[in-house]
Amino acid sequence: ISWNLAMEEYSGIRAADIIGTDGHWKALYHKKRPTLPDLLIDDDEESITRWYPGTEKVRKSGFIEGAYQITTFFPGMGASGAWLVGTAAPIRDTGGAIIAAIETLEDITEQRRAEDALRESEEKYRGIIEGMQDIFYRTDLAGKITMISPSAVKIGGFESVDQLIGQDAAAMYTDPAERELLLSVLREKGTVEAFP
Repeated sequence: ISWNLAMEEYSGIRAADIIGTDGHWKALYHKKRPTLPDLLIDDDEESITRWYPGTEKVRKSGFIEGAYQITTFFPGMGASGAWLVGTAAPIRDTGGAIIAAIETLEDITEQRRAEDALRESEEKYRGIIEGMQDIFYRTDLAGKITMISPSAVKIGGFESVDQLIGQDAAAMYTDPAERELLLSVLREKGTVEAFP
């Protein structure tokens, strides 16, 4: 009964060609199947996980009673597919009977691409850190180790990297004054190169 301009642009299907039909599925799928609002209208919540399998894809809304949210990739949406978050909710009459359903779709494709790029970068970074012969570590503002290379385990004679996470980084230095000097140079210049 409603198909806004954004759906026209994303799907390439005009509102005039959809309103009054049951062809709304064409915007998301290549063959006819129930959409999330269809399942809510049919009061068939049990089938939601069958049609939208996977923990990432389906969850109950924490804001609207009886509403569900899905996150999934729709290959037919837009020019080259899109990651969408769809939130569908039943519409009830004064007696509580479901008379319709509404769904909003949010395009999170760019966010997913950024997350994928970050994950790929972290994997490459982790590979470099794990292959280092020198000790590399990162601390939080309190000086607690949040990340450390596996070489620290071998060089320092520790049992595992996990043993070092959360420990005070000063413990990595045989001379605590050396760490204080490093920190003072870092505070002053913002970076340290070729530290003695």
